[in-house]
Amino acid sequence: MAGPTDLPTEDVKDLRESQKRLAGEVHEIRGELAGLRLEMAEKFGEFRTEMAGSLGAINGTLESLRTRLDHSVSVAKWTVGILMPIIVGLIGTAVWLTWHAAKLDSRVERLENAAHVERPTVKR
Repeated sequence: MAGPTDLPTEDVKDLRESQKRLAGEVHEIRGELAGLRLEMAEKFGEFRTEMAGSLGAINGTLESLRTRLDHSVSVAKWTVGILMPIIVGLIGTAVWLTWHAAKLDSRVERLENAAHVERPTVKR
């Protein structure tokens, strides 16, 4: 029976050459992976830079929007604070005028009725 050391010299040479080729391929793959890793790190760095710029722009826009919104709310509060007493006063005035007009109308009606009753009729 043949043992592991009983391989022909030619097979051993083929095995060593195959091992050297495999080692070369592994070394080449390691180099490609290292290059790919560097390329991915560069791309990720560029992506992070772009995202930071975009997020900074969004943050600036949101801050500007917040400032404008705060100003708009302040103006709305001021406007409501001034207009509400005016509107309440106008509604009160309208109710008051309506009540007095109705009261005046009833007084005029009573005077007209009283004038018809008190007026003596002249016979001819």
